[in-house]
Parts: sequence; structure tokens; C-alpha cells
Amino acid sequence: MWLMGADAESGGIDLLDEFAYVARALAQHGWCVDNAGNLSRLMPDGSIIVTGAGTTMAEVAVDPGRSLVHLSAKGEKLAGYYEPSSEILAHLLTYEAVRESRPHITALVHTHSPALLVWASLEPRPKLPEDKLPKGGIAVNPYFPPGTRELADACAEAAAEGASLIVWEKHGVIALARTLSAGLEMIEAAEELAEAAVYADEA
Repeated sequence: MWLMGADAESGGIDLLDEFAYVARALAQHGWCVDNAGNLSRLMPDGSIIVTGAGTTMAEVAVDPGRSLVHLSAKGEKLAGYYEPSSEILAHLLTYEAVRESRPHITALVHTHSPALLVWASLEPRPKLPEDKLPKGGIAVNPYFPPGTRELADACAEAAAEGASLIVWEKHGVIALARTLSAGLEMIEAAEELAEAAVYADEA
């Protein structure tokens, strides 16, 4: 099969296992209802592994081999049962935006984390403790329709400026990390901070 073996960036964890583990966690959190959210990994040869369009995180957790799509660096489909996620352009442009400045970024995790979305919508936006934020901080992009070039360009621009976590207003959040597990942990930590800030704002 095209996706076999361990990956050095994942600490020797099989890529299928990594996708399954993170997808299961996102499904349990309830951050990817139905077929929302997507995951991708940048491979050493520049190709990309991404969740398929229409697949749910529960499906990825149970059968990642069937749920994933292998693309060339230009986004051409190389293998896989499904077409790539509708947000594939955002993934492609974001990897390209950090290719030279942050070559360690080889994983993107996109979820619909509720507290971060509420936090981003508040005016004024409650300040989050800087010492607990991911390196590069959190950027907030204005709303653009899902799957559009405008959304992808805005995400790539925020990534090029150094953000490690990017909130897409009224949509979701994407984490840039070394591994999918690290991206998951980044979102989990930021979601806790946002939840506390939102509750404090309402008090």
C-alpha cells in the first residue's frame, strides 16, 4: 500500500496510526461533526497525505487507509479512494508559505473548535495569556466561504507571518505543527484558554 511504515517526525509512529489517533480524539471532542474538519501530513518527498472529501473523523479513526488521499506537491491525486478534502488548497498554500521559514511544519489539523470560534467573534476580543500561547501566537482571519481561494490565501498569509494557530472566523481553526499529535495538543490547549476567557467575559 502507498501509506505504510513509520515516519521520523512522528517519533516512529506509523502514519496510519497517527491519523487514526488524532481523528479519534477530534471525534470524541465533538469538534468535527459529520464530515467537518480535515488532517494532512507533508511527506519528505513533498507529497501530501490528506483526509478525503466527505469522510468523517470517526471513519478516519476506524479505517485511515481507506479514508486518506495521497497527492503530489502540486495537488495532483496519486492514490486514494476519495477525492481530497475541499480545503486542500488551504493546506497546499500553507505548506508552501512556511516551506523555507519553518520546514519543520509537516502537519496541519483543521477543526471546528467552539470556544476558539466564540472567542474570535467577541469585540473586544479577550486577551489570552501570552506565555501559554503556541510559538507564533494565534491569528484570526476574517470569514471567507469554505474551500475558496480567498480563505486559502488568507490562511497562507497568516502562516507566512509566523502564526502557529489560525482561526477562520465563523468556520474553524487550523494548527501548524511538526506532527498531527502536536497539532491536536496545540488546539486542545488553546481551546481551554479560549473557553476560560469566554466564561470570564460573560461573568
